[in-house]
Amino acid sequence: MDYESRKVKWYWVFAFCAYCVAVAYLLFKGNPLLYSKLDLRSSLDQGEFVHRQTIPAHPEEIAESAPTFYQRYNFQRTATDPQNSPRAKGYEEYEHKAIDFEAENLDAQNVTGDASGFFVSGKTPWAAAISADGSIRWKYRFKDLPAGKAIYPVLVDENSAYLIHPMGDVVCLNKATGEIRWVNSVKSEVVADPVIWKKALIIPSKSSNGVQMIGVDRVTGHVDEDSPNLDLKPGFLLSHAPELGALIATVDNNVIALDPTEWQMLWSVTLTDPIKGPVVVAGTQLYAATLAAKVVKIDGAKKGKVDWEAEIVKPPASSPTYLPAMNRLSILDTSGALSHIDAKSGKVYWRVAAENRNPLTDTWSARLKSKYIEEYSMDWLHKGWTIWTPCYDSSFCVFTPKSGLITRIKLSGRPVALPVALDHRWLFLSHTKGSEYVVSQMLEDAEIKQIKAEKEKPAN
Repeated sequence: MDYESRKVKWYWVFAFCAYCVAVAYLLFKGNPLLYSKLDLRSSLDQGEFVHRQTIPAHPEEIAESAPTFYQRYNFQRTATDPQNSPRAKGYEEYEHKAIDFEAENLDAQNVTGDASGFFVSGKTPWAAAISADGSIRWKYRFKDLPAGKAIYPVLVDENSAYLIHPMGDVVCLNKATGEIRWVNSVKSEVVADPVIWKKALIIPSKSSNGVQMIGVDRVTGHVDEDSPNLDLKPGFLLSHAPELGALIATVDNNVIALDPTEWQMLWSVTLTDPIKGPVVVAGTQLYAATLAAKVVKIDGAKKGKVDWEAEIVKPPASSPTYLPAMNRLSILDTSGALSHIDAKSGKVYWRVAAENRNPLTDTWSARLKSKYIEEYSMDWLHKGWTIWTPCYDSSFCVFTPKSGLITRIKLSGRPVALPVALDHRWLFLSHTKGSEYVVSQMLEDAEIKQIKAEKEKPAN
């Protein structure tokens, strides 16, 4: 036999390799026993206490009114006590508990909360749920996070928590246990705060034609790939104006009304200065705080007509807070001073030094019980609405509309977000030092006395 004829030919090697590649492709393609790309990603992404469950065993019926959390207490951004029940003037920190974030370096830049506790996220890949007693209920870790980006504020409804990565990954967890219900991606960079809207998540994402308002079904995680595009600048904030049938977007110095059905622009108005935070909606009236140290009233029923501008001396630290029945506004400025404004005329009634040195810069409004209305000579017509504000260091204060300081209540840390409003109590998340946080239970004085009396009763 000729020796040369027994040499391995190069085209034999090529053919053999091609055959192996084809066999491997056919073997792995569509094999139900192997991980899909989505399942593998979910498995790699899950946090320490998260158990994978890609499809809800019993999908809940989602009601349009189901969200339990909105920033500033509601989608109108009014920062008005959602309980709407009369409260005591005196509160005391009944107990507080330090949160053990362990070694994950969890960040509380974005804090949301409802009756189940707090949900934190920020400039680390982690997000976590913190119970009312300060224990960590679950943690979830995305694989990575681009420099300078943050995990968006956790959105919460009756049963689920939704985590949104800035690069478009969306994860739905069981709010109580942290089990994954579904994982999906909008496959595009998220360019503004997502919101819960009816039965979907609305995720503003980058597109070639501006911003695509991508809808994601809250039960199934299905992404509506035909979602509309809007000519909006990234970074806008949304508020809901039910009486106008519109969503109100603010970005830079622009206020824009959007039709949430057809996602068309209804009208827009350009203010002279950039706007701080979202607009506050009261009926058809819109209130915006601008960095020129002004609060501006915009008539939404007249396509954005500016009614008045009120001077507040220093630039605002946040959006104003609305006091129902009184038709007044309160707002903190960057110097820590508190201003009180007539929402109808724009008259500034007073400005006092609240000396706020806390990370929380939002005020909120709540009603006082009837006995305090008489005690402080408040107007019965206005139902006891008062101003609650972070003040000094590690405290919050209560003011009457006549600028009288009723009380100052001490916390064990510096509040970082609006408290969770519960019956007869407030739940605060506060920062102490470094990366340490505490959860504080603020109870009415009368309730604390009752608890102490129960404990002092004889065992028999």
